[in-house]
Amino acid sequence: MGLALIAIALPMLMFLVETNLDNRNMATSTAGCSEQCPGPDNILRSCTPPDGDGTSVESTCNAVGRRETCGGNNWCCPTAGGTWTLDMSKCPVLNQSLDYKISFGGVNPNSAQCAIDWPLQFMVLGGGESKTYVNVIPSTKTVVGDKLVFSGSLDLTGFVSTSGVALFAKGPKHLQVKYGKNNQTGVYNQAGGELNLTDDIVYDFSGYPLLAGDASGNSSGVADGVINGIDFAYIKAKSFEHETVAVGGYLQGDLDGNCQVNSNDVNLLKISLEEKQGQLY
Repeated sequence: MGLALIAIALPMLMFLVETNLDNRNMATSTAGCSEQCPGPDNILRSCTPPDGDGTSVESTCNAVGRRETCGGNNWCCPTAGGTWTLDMSKCPVLNQSLDYKISFGGVNPNSAQCAIDWPLQFMVLGGGESKTYVNVIPSTKTVVGDKLVFSGSLDLTGFVSTSGVALFAKGPKHLQVKYGKNNQTGVYNQAGGELNLTDDIVYDFSGYPLLAGDASGNSSGVADGVINGIDFAYIKAKSFEHETVAVGGYLQGDLDGNCQVNSNDVNLLKISLEEKQGQLY
């Protein structure tokens, strides 16, 4: 009888001991975790769950639109260096885009049989964040007066700022140009920008064409962001050869897109020498 009672009680006793040990181990692993949502220094310290070493997971408000969870709540960082807030409307998840028109300096629409699918690089800047998009090909081109205007829609994946935005654009043989407002016709010589991505408009930058001439650098035929003697020597040498390509082809020294490098390309480079370097701010 006594042996039977021991046989029944022993497994139950072992289960209770193991459960107690598990609870003690859990308490130990979280004992050093102090949850602050947020702390006095505006850093979220979450213990739900803790980090792998048992300490809190820390999150700093250092990026516009950053979202984190702490204390069972969702938190939003509305501005880089700002204050965490529970107002999630300040960190909307947006699939933003920017509709644009742009033109290349010196391209004559009547002879631009090789100004086809020139890849653009765009950088958007605003709200303390920036994002770069490469190999952007405009979807359409239209003759407007004496210019060939290229149009497209830039999908701003990963960019959440909506106002005060500036756009930096660069072509494959062009200096980087800053666009800060619609219908811009000259240098935007100010910090930041005025583009509002919530406006349902097509931003027309074609009145201030991309400056052609950045055709080479230390590596022959590879643009380096400046126009100098290296570019001049490269295009001049190609113009002496009258380097030519078939319609629809591509030549790095062909600045006007007429499928040949000639004296007109040299003249276009001379005009752009006044600028010399891509716009950086």
